Amino acid sequence: MADNGSASINMSYPVLITTCNAIHSFMVRDTTQFTAFGVLTANITAFQTKITDFEALPTDDELSAVLVDATTTKNTIANDLRIMIRGFAERARMAFGAESGKYKLFHNKDLTKMNDSELLVFGRMVKRSADLYHTELLVYGLTALMITNLNTKNNDFEDAINDQRNAVADRDAATNNRAKKAVELYDLLTSYCETGKVIWYETNEAYYNDYVIFGSNGQPVTLIAPDDFSYDSPTHKFAWTAIENATSYAIESSVNHTDWSQLWTGSDTQFEFIPTTGPTTEYRCRGRNSAGYGPFCDAITIIYVEPLPPPASISVTTDNLNPPEIYIDLSWAAVVGATYYKVFESMVNIGQPAGTYTDIGDFTVSNLRKLAIRNHRYYYHVKAGNVSTMSNNSTTVEVDVPL
Repeated sequence: MADNGSASINMSYPVLITTCNAIHSFMVRDTTQFTAFGVLTANITAFQTKITDFEALPTDDELSAVLVDATTTKNTIANDLRIMIRGFAERARMAFGAESGKYKLFHNKDLTKMNDSELLVFGRMVKRSADLYHTELLVYGLTALMITNLNTKNNDFEDAINDQRNAVADRDAATNNRAKKAVELYDLLTSYCETGKVIWYETNEAYYNDYVIFGSNGQPVTLIAPDDFSYDSPTHKFAWTAIENATSYAIESSVNHTDWSQLWTGSDTQFEFIPTTGPTTEYRCRGRNSAGYGPFCDAITIIYVEPLPPPASISVTTDNLNPPEIYIDLSWAAVVGATYYKVFESMVNIGQPAGTYTDIGDFTVSNLRKLAIRNHRYYYHVKAGNVSTMSNNSTTVEVDVPL
């Protein structure tokens, strides 16, 4: 039996548990905000207790396993009882004849079609008949011990029937209790989610989405594995396509494909990372929302490559020998193993700190010359790269271009 929730709570029990645990963690984070709505620390703690208690209840599979065992035991005893009855019937046929009324006290051609109650009643009748006609049947090998054993088997069968009935009753009672507890937990969950959405409405979209547990179709938000998970060695960046319904992501690493450890979590769809050990490591990614984690994507393997050192001896000057034009000359020391250099520039007004840096291109030589705009300050840093890796930024240099 699948461990599904009632249709009234619109999610399976496992999803209910993972969703409640996720929402509880968000509520702990947002305790101050919830307090303003009368949801105190004690309420948040009580919510976690309800989750833990519900998770500890036996699942449908556990409850069904007890019933299956009780049914198997009962069926085994029933089969043993039929075999014993057939042995008594054959001795009665030999003693009284197949057409006699006494034989019919021991024989029933529909023995295998009897239900449990009918079989038990018939087994009791065979025992009483064996007691009554023991002398005649003794000649054909029916001993007092065999009659005692039949009586014991009848008693065992009756106990097994009762055990099965009790298992059914216990399962039904436990199932009903679990359903009741699930509704109580679900009602708290949806109530707290509504409060959480009110708290963060139009003030923090990410936190607001933490409390969104149903999609536009009214079903629990589900996640798929990230698509196009990849690693670009030159830029040292993991990247993947955003997943619908995901509010954050996690990357894990493994050196043996068995033991995994968390490398990073965050809401971005890329992560810059330079491996520090080699030779190879596997990485995988999955999404997360208020219902918990989604499935991992297929793992990718990265072969460790020693990163290039950043360019040294970087310098920048201006050349005003051909007015009114003025040029900027930027140079740096060549890096062994580099096949190109990536130059980043930030242009601001004179006297201002660096702003946003722009990638102005890749260069195969270790210098560049460009026309400048007067009355501005230029900041530069450079990275060295090849097909496998890229260095960190060089030191930053600056130059003022006068009016």
